[in-house]
Amino acid sequence: AESSGHEMNWQLLGILADVVAAVAVVISLLYLAWQVRQASKQNASASHYQQTEATSTVFDSLHQDQELLRIYNQGNRDPSKLKKAEVARYTMLLGNIFARYNNYYVQRENGTINEETWNITINYISTLAKQPGLHMAWPLISSNFYSGLQEVVDEILSNNKLVKTDNDASKST
Repeated sequence: AESSGHEMNWQLLGILADVVAAVAVVISLLYLAWQVRQASKQNASASHYQQTEATSTVFDSLHQDQELLRIYNQGNRDPSKLKKAEVARYTMLLGNIFARYNNYYVQRENGTINEETWNITINYISTLAKQPGLHMAWPLISSNFYSGLQEVVDEILSNNKLVKTDNDASKST
């Protein structure tokens, strides 16, 4: 009878050890999930910071270089009034801007930026698409970017076709 009591204690101890091990596994999994979530938040924050820095670099260059700002503004409004070298600078500047948008596109495809950030990017592209300059420059630079971004921009441009108004026609005569 005494040996069955010891056997019962060992069985109970074994069951208790299994329960403790199971609880430890669950706690470890919860901790791991928390760490993954924290790392994901940190990555999203770092990505947002990089996007902000990249955008601000373009704006800083426009702010610091009045000639580049003039070329950018003229290129947006009427690129036909730019000299050949200015068209090249304008096109390179748009290429630089769209390189950032290309990065945002890839990050969106990889799920590392949220839809709100992507929608802000679409708003920037849509604003540029209302200007003649992007319509002129996009065919020159589009092949440098992912086909998915090309499709997005092509669609935005097709929805923002530029039509000469009567005022535009009277200015050219």
